[in-house]
Amino acid sequence: MYAKEVQKELFRLIERESEVQDWDDELRQIMYYLNYNSVKVLTYHAHYISSLLDRSETRAEKIETLSFVLKKINQSQVKPGIRYNQNGSPLKDQLNIYIAEEIDYQERLQQLSNSSSDRSPDSFLPGFKLKFEASVSQLAYLLRIFMETKFIINNNLSQVLHFLVKYVITKRSETISYGSFRSKFYSVEAGTKESVRSMLVSMIQYIDRA
Repeated sequence: MYAKEVQKELFRLIERESEVQDWDDELRQIMYYLNYNSVKVLTYHAHYISSLLDRSETRAEKIETLSFVLKKINQSQVKPGIRYNQNGSPLKDQLNIYIAEEIDYQERLQQLSNSSSDRSPDSFLPGFKLKFEASVSQLAYLLRIFMETKFIINNNLSQVLHFLVKYVITKRSETISYGSFRSKFYSVEAGTKESVRSMLVSMIQYIDRA
């Protein structure tokens, strides 16, 4: 019965051949959908996740990658009442445990690294933060403008965001959430664009008067 279900899903995938952009991802979705809870599938995911982590340059990027994979797995559909190994735990549960442990490990390493850097004689003045008159939304959009126009030439967005949330505050926020800052970087409201435009125009007018 399980083999027939696999065959059916593979035929459906082949029928959508022209739409498929990532065959590996499509096959993983079938694994989740059919609850293919075998040891080999878990081993495959261990290698797959390791390959993603190898491409991440920083500890923060590794954590972000793991969180994204976990989110994608949890949002995938599962066909009710089916599993490859009737006595085994659901595939999603196995992957959740594996990825959560990996995230915990990476976060512990990051904390150790941060503690070491904080003790470094070259670290920033204790407690010092750069305060902006702009709101978090405005600051995020300004950063996006600077990066997309190559005024800031750092290519690693994750590193830039982590740096700013650690050393920057705004007039309304003493602490800035990384997740919120990243979200506002990508999702910009019309009001934010207009207010940032006004800020930049005011700066240009100041230059003209000087």
